[in-house]
Amino acid sequence: MGYAPLSRSLCFHHHLPSSSSLASSPSSDPQQDFVKAQLKAKEEAYLLQRAATQKPSAGTAPPSFPPLSSLPLLPYISPSTGLLTPIPTPKTVRASVYAIHDSSSPPQVAFVGVSRNVNQSLRMHLARMPSLTYGVKYHHIEVASRTLLEVIREAWIEESGGVGVVRGNDPEFVGGEHSPGSPPGQGWEGALDVKPLMTEEDLEVLNEAKFGAKASKIKEESAYKKVARRYEDEKVRILTERGVKESLRFDPKLKGMGLLDLYTEKTKDEIPKNKPPAL
Repeated sequence: MGYAPLSRSLCFHHHLPSSSSLASSPSSDPQQDFVKAQLKAKEEAYLLQRAATQKPSAGTAPPSFPPLSSLPLLPYISPSTGLLTPIPTPKTVRASVYAIHDSSSPPQVAFVGVSRNVNQSLRMHLARMPSLTYGVKYHHIEVASRTLLEVIREAWIEESGGVGVVRGNDPEFVGGEHSPGSPPGQGWEGALDVKPLMTEEDLEVLNEAKFGAKASKIKEESAYKKVARRYEDEKVRILTERGVKESLRFDPKLKGMGLLDLYTEKTKDEIPKNKPPAL
């Protein structure tokens, strides 16, 4: 698929592209026009906020980001180890934007996300969407700005064809790995809720566990776990066929609530709040 080798040297640019260059080409598509207008507004909001809190400094330019097409596409799983390709993250990095690609030829962007812990996020996405996580591009930022992250994310989505193409970022798209029946947008950024995916037989077992003569909380949790394990087994099968050797443990407590997601240590993984960098 033409994945680029992982480079240990990272290159950062230092000039934000103008809003006019991001939305200069006219479009007859109302949805594209709306997305471009939103992107321009967010970029302007970031620049205004930054200007309001900083003193001008000669020779200093605002932070910038590269177009997605200019970045190397790394293999999601290292061919030599079967483990996640680690993303180098210097201590100065405050957050990252990343674009996950599928196995199409050429690879297509499936989801664009932001994270304060990009390696942990990529691990979660692997478990949640094992059939759509084959390549990744990323860009680190060294400033604490939610607005800048959103500007980059939306610019990359627009560059990739918009949410109509990047379905993982479409809040109204119903589908993904569990289509039909999946709630809109489910799969990339949260636990899989198996309750809407239960069969008639599953529902009969659950109703008996909740309302039958010998109903109990333990039996109810057991009924949910049975369904969750079925989808867990399917994910594990896909990962095994791909030769993935990453150790992934699904949270047993979540299974008892009808949810399926990885067990993770509680870490700080929220994207930073708006705070323009000080010069």
